Amino acid sequence: MINPKQRLIAVCSLIFLFATFPSQAGLEEGMEANQKGDRQTAFNEFRAASFAGDERAFGKLGGMYLYGLGTEKDYVKAYAWFGLSAQMGDRYGQRFQDAASSAMTPKQVGDAERLLQEYREQLNLSETSHDQ
Repeated sequence: MINPKQRLIAVCSLIFLFATFPSQAGLEEGMEANQKGDRQTAFNEFRAASFAGDERAFGKLGGMYLYGLGTEKDYVKAYAWFGLSAQMGDRYGQRFQDAASSAMTPKQVGDAERLLQEYREQLNLSETSHDQ
């Protein structure tokens, strides 16, 4: 018979497992799908992992938007996701964000900055860098 304390530990462990596993699974599944050339699945998995807060997926999702892989090209969204990627310490994030902005109008850059801020708020990220 399981005592109440053991039951609580088991329930908390399961909650933790299910709360953390989906974002990791989304990233891994996205990488596997991308490797197989299934861009639509890769995009969907990277998007799900990104919105679940898996910072490793931010740049990958930005790349999907930048090159139109599994989705329509969207430089505004690419810029925002690369901005988050750079903020989290991705050494290529800023370069790719710059690449996206070079294809954008000043209005689109403004829109992208607003979207970047929305994503920061949605993901509970501050504007400071991950390694600060």
